[in-house]
Amino acid sequence: MWLNGPPFLYDDAKCWPQQELPPINTADELRVNLLIHDVTVPCLLIDANRISKRNVLVRTMACVFRFINNCKKKTKGEPLEMLRATGEQQKLLLPLNVVKKSFTILILQQHEYEKAERVLWKMA
Repeated sequence: MWLNGPPFLYDDAKCWPQQELPPINTADELRVNLLIHDVTVPCLLIDANRISKRNVLVRTMACVFRFINNCKKKTKGEPLEMLRATGEQQKLLLPLNVVKKSFTILILQQHEYEKAERVLWKMA
């Protein structure tokens, strides 16, 4: 029987036995089991051994975090924060007619330095 199924399966579906479903018990509390697991894998954004001065290392990390934030802002269509261009960079940008409305020029903010220092301490 288990190989071919019960005999009523060979009849029309109208002839199949009718079975009532058990009543739904809504008085019982329904719980959803949900497990969230977050793994943070430390990755070295910058090889700190290649930079000999602490201030340069912190400034470099702050620039990396600004780049990451700018990538997030770009996907949302928000204006980007740029560092001030050096004289050489300005000479390169002027012929390109860069539209200045698409970004805001800001020096690195204190919170960016603090975040860079926190990450560097964790990496140490």
